[in-house]
Amino acid sequence: MKFKNSLFLLVVSALAASAISMSAQNSQVIKGTVVSEDGKPLPGVVVLPDGGKADAAVTDENGAWTVNAAPSSVDGIEVSCLGFITVREQVGGRSVINIIMKEDTQLLDEVVVVGYGVQKKGNLTGSVTQINFNDAIESRPAMTTSSALAGLSAGLQVRQTSGQPGEDSASLRIRGNTTLNNNSPLVLVDGVEWSMDDVNPADIESVTVLKDASSTAIYGSRAANGVILITTKKGSGKASVTYSVQAVMQTPYNKIGWLSDYATHMELVNEAADNVDQAHIFSDSTIAAWKAAQANPDGVNEYGVKNSIAYPNTDWFKELFSTGFSQEHNVSVQGSSEKVRYPVSLGYLDNNGVMTRFKEIDSGTSKFNIRTNVEAKVTNWLTMGARIFGQKQDYGLANVKNAFSYIYQTTPGVYPGEPDKWGRAVATEESTSANNIFAQMAGPAGHKTTYRMNASLYGVVNLYKGLTFEATGNYAQIYTDQNSYARKNGMWNYMNDTRFSESNLANANNSNSYGMNYRINTEMLLRYNNTFAEKHEVGALAGFTTNYYKQRAFSVSKKGAADWSISEMDKYTDYDSSSSSTAEWSLMSWFGRVNYAYDSRYLVEANFRADGSSRFSPKSRWGFFPSFSAGWRINQEEFMREATWLSNLKLRASWGITGNNNVGNYSWQSTYQSVKIVTGGAGTTGFVQKELGNENLEWETTYTTNVGLDFGIFDNILTAEMDFYVKNTSGILYRPTVYETMGNITGAYANLAAVRNTGFELTLAHNNTIGKDFRYGISLNLGYNKGIVTKYQGQLQQYWTEIDGKRVYVNNLAQVSQGSNTAKILEGHVYGEHLLYQVYKGSGRGYTGGEVDVNAGPKDGMIRTEADMAWVKAMIDAGYSFRGVKKVGKDQLWYGDLLYQDVNGDKNYGDSNDQVLNGHTNNPLVNAGLSLNLSWKGIDFSAVFSGAFGFWLNWGTQYYNTTKVTNGHGIARHIAADHYFYDPDNLTDSRTNIHGKNPRLTLNDDFSNAMTSDFREYRGDYVKLKNLQIGYTLPQNISRKIAMQKFRVFISAENLFTITKYPGLDPEIGTTIGYPLMRSVSLGAQISF
Repeated sequence: MKFKNSLFLLVVSALAASAISMSAQNSQVIKGTVVSEDGKPLPGVVVLPDGGKADAAVTDENGAWTVNAAPSSVDGIEVSCLGFITVREQVGGRSVINIIMKEDTQLLDEVVVVGYGVQKKGNLTGSVTQINFNDAIESRPAMTTSSALAGLSAGLQVRQTSGQPGEDSASLRIRGNTTLNNNSPLVLVDGVEWSMDDVNPADIESVTVLKDASSTAIYGSRAANGVILITTKKGSGKASVTYSVQAVMQTPYNKIGWLSDYATHMELVNEAADNVDQAHIFSDSTIAAWKAAQANPDGVNEYGVKNSIAYPNTDWFKELFSTGFSQEHNVSVQGSSEKVRYPVSLGYLDNNGVMTRFKEIDSGTSKFNIRTNVEAKVTNWLTMGARIFGQKQDYGLANVKNAFSYIYQTTPGVYPGEPDKWGRAVATEESTSANNIFAQMAGPAGHKTTYRMNASLYGVVNLYKGLTFEATGNYAQIYTDQNSYARKNGMWNYMNDTRFSESNLANANNSNSYGMNYRINTEMLLRYNNTFAEKHEVGALAGFTTNYYKQRAFSVSKKGAADWSISEMDKYTDYDSSSSSTAEWSLMSWFGRVNYAYDSRYLVEANFRADGSSRFSPKSRWGFFPSFSAGWRINQEEFMREATWLSNLKLRASWGITGNNNVGNYSWQSTYQSVKIVTGGAGTTGFVQKELGNENLEWETTYTTNVGLDFGIFDNILTAEMDFYVKNTSGILYRPTVYETMGNITGAYANLAAVRNTGFELTLAHNNTIGKDFRYGISLNLGYNKGIVTKYQGQLQQYWTEIDGKRVYVNNLAQVSQGSNTAKILEGHVYGEHLLYQVYKGSGRGYTGGEVDVNAGPKDGMIRTEADMAWVKAMIDAGYSFRGVKKVGKDQLWYGDLLYQDVNGDKNYGDSNDQVLNGHTNNPLVNAGLSLNLSWKGIDFSAVFSGAFGFWLNWGTQYYNTTKVTNGHGIARHIAADHYFYDPDNLTDSRTNIHGKNPRLTLNDDFSNAMTSDFREYRGDYVKLKNLQIGYTLPQNISRKIAMQKFRVFISAENLFTITKYPGLDPEIGTTIGYPLMRSVSLGAQISF
């Protein structure tokens, strides 16, 4: 109901804006037109009369304007427009004044959105990147805003880890990983904390990335990971309507797959059994039957079932994924009068994804968005406005997670089938655990809908010249409602065309759940901006904000349905379960900023913020975050006046502190939970401690030093921005593991760690116009970042010593480190370092008699030849072992097995003390982007590349990239195609492949061939063509004849190709196997009236 009320308010606001706009007076006392130097009309230009005796005017699409005032009452007018030099013109009694505006090639006067306001780009002293969203993102078939930012800003790492509709948000990092907790930046939409992917991309005007402390400290405790400011569109000019549409075709970006030839699959399972000296699992007759059926797929078996169905050879990746289609529609109405400006927009996205085989298995999502920003100048001293956003998003209930949890736990011998008649394994010897992936995905019927609403009401009071007071109240809510009920999900035997099993109605359940979180935010700002004696620009800001967050959730489940068709919970008779939860926290803040510019040459700025968070105990609740910065525009100095080719040269420096309160809402207190216990022989409910508290918790603090240089030459045809920075984060909030003797209790957070990030960023841009119609631009950005853990739980110590006369190896790795072997946190080491076994590297000379040479083993660490095996036997005879194994045999150490280095010299090759921290990490050292654009007459072209370099991925996912074989599980295609095989008792075996890339196949055990080692460590470096777009805009003299202001058609493609040596699914996703990214092609049009 609250969401419906907000929609009603939005519609009323839009109607009020239109009514006020149409009521503007039509008297024409002073009027004129505004055009560019080439004679083109300029819409949206502000014409401001002097003295406040008349309201400002805004030019329409024809560049025309009107001021309702007598010429004799106005001394002059000021004409301004972003991108053009402001014109000041004396009226002199004239009633018609036509203005020609010159384009402002001095980009230093460009206005950039910063924390709680805007600043001239030339006066910026911090590290800030602004992305014009219309130019960068318009018409792209990117389904989320976050993923579309890849390659567009130096220092911003964008990594999309899933292509699943509704779950396809990208992971964002600004200048690396600052903490051991959540490293996501703070995202503010029109000044309010909100998810950028919950904003319709068509509504976004610009995206600003704040990177150093001088630009982020104004946000204090939430800004240690950087800040992203999103500004939505506002109305201007004559009322206009814009409609855009895209039809998108999607295919999965997938490079891996399973062996689909079931006869070959069975033979390889038998080979794996041979290799460990076990009996074959599949009989020759079963394999022969599949081969015969494969040779005659259109034949039928004795039950009349077609061979291709009765004897399946299922390619599960091919079955799961298909070409998907989505559509997007956006319509907006925007405009302004002298008193009011307004945009109203509607958007609809229907994204089916690429798992569309069965309508009953819906993994897609659809969104409906509505937004309005209405602002009215009530009086000369009061402006009021409202920003209202609403979204309804529906999700399919398919269990996509199950698809990727079970896709390796099946075989080609399972026929897919159809809903409630899912196929099962029919080969007699096949494991009954071989899953049907569609049966695992087939979730319940019902619905899942999320409603999002964000509404702000604000007012601006002009107190005095340059002095304003602003107040904003905001309410934001996310509400999710889900109802699901079971449906039939039975199995079918497609060998004899009979039912194998059916669902039990007694187990059918119906569940209802809801979750709601909301925020109430208030903000008061006092601003002052003025210029004295033409050379002294002074700005000041003081503010106070409060933020209150609350979450609630409830669910209930019942059983006892009389029929499968019943969907209402009240018709289910038996209570099953229920749960509920609630949480809340709040933040209060005081902040301020002072900036000063002398003669546009010497720039200084100071920021300060004090945050009080309920997440900390009263004695450490407040954190204080100052910053200071300065800039020197060298090209404005007298000694640089003759360097007319130099458009800009500015040196910047900043230092500041930001914070992080990303810890549990109640982590400073101990928490309890209810449990079932037995007292006096009877069951009852009691309370036990769930989590330890720590009232001494303090804020994480990040100290950032930044030095930057900006320059431009030849009227900024070529520009560059460079930044060097050091970020030191101390007091990192982290929860270490507790001793097992403490039971199931969760340890307390503590300020344990420190991280240092150092980096360099560079942005180069070249923009030019050739002749009258041809324009082009190229922009390159790159960011280098390296993170080191400077403090955690002590230094790593690994050494030999003597204790009680015995030689002992000391290794405190387990006590001083945390994390997996591919993401270790360890003092003095890179953030997320790899801890790996090293594959043995020998000379390959083998054993030649006498004392064995420990360096004469296999060249690549795999036992391939009889000479290799002779060396292994000699080593064992000499007292060495390999991961503790001291025997040679098929079930011990055999041909096709990997050997590992003996790093600590204990004569046991590849034990736990031989793992090495190799300096590699999953985090890229360098992220880069390249943007190209050109236009000629009505034709436009653009391309965006993104890349990441200097990182490593250890892809050792079981079954996907290892040689362990289990009956009922799949075998990866690339493993099946290239693996080691050698039988010393049958030298003519056709399966022999001593040069195989992968180790031998082994049944039910990996025999140390799947160790987390450098054998499966790959460079993750990649370059992607993120977007390629070609469009054509109809000339205005033609479009106006068909009652259109603009008509553009385009074709756009996303994720066209990736250049990489990584063999897994996608280096951007990493080693995770999940919903692949999409390769999308869209055809669309944009029409304005």
